[in-house]
Amino acid sequence: MENPALRPDPVEIVALAALMHRVADGVLTIEHDNGNRTVVSYGPDGQMTPCELRPLVGPSATTRFAASIASLELGGRFAPIGGGASVRLVDGRREGWFVSTLRPLHVQTVLHACELPLDDTEPIDVDLVGDTVLDVTVGSVRLGDRVVDPLVDEITLRMRAACAAEEVVWAVRGVETPGEAV
Repeated sequence: MENPALRPDPVEIVALAALMHRVADGVLTIEHDNGNRTVVSYGPDGQMTPCELRPLVGPSATTRFAASIASLELGGRFAPIGGGASVRLVDGRREGWFVSTLRPLHVQTVLHACELPLDDTEPIDVDLVGDTVLDVTVGSVRLGDRVVDPLVDEITLRMRAACAAEEVVWAVRGVETPGEAV
């Protein structure tokens, strides 16, 4: 009998769907309860596009698709680094990626308060995009001209952790997170 604790939770499913929709070269392999697999990708091997996946797993989903998911595997140019964050190597540059249930303005406020291991002269590019179908914010992190730098991983993990802590605060309060609508 399958251990239900090992199944992906709905937040993880939504986060990966949002990430896949935002980045063209990702691949998400979904294994269903019945043993079937669905490959989600914009590429030629995709059985479903990320655009088709989003309404099946989002807050207004009317199908049992999400409930049938037994496991998820992120691939393509992505590599999970733990804590709900991933990295991707593009043109020799390492990018960090994370998803938050906070709205973009709220994520921006949280990230401004986040302590990062950078000095004031190091350029950092953080892009936040709201996903209105999934009601999440997708964040990407790039550092100046650095090439494959593990510092990207640390910064991405700190940003995701700061957002996760704020998500818990708002969940305990039992209210919707503040910020602009996505």
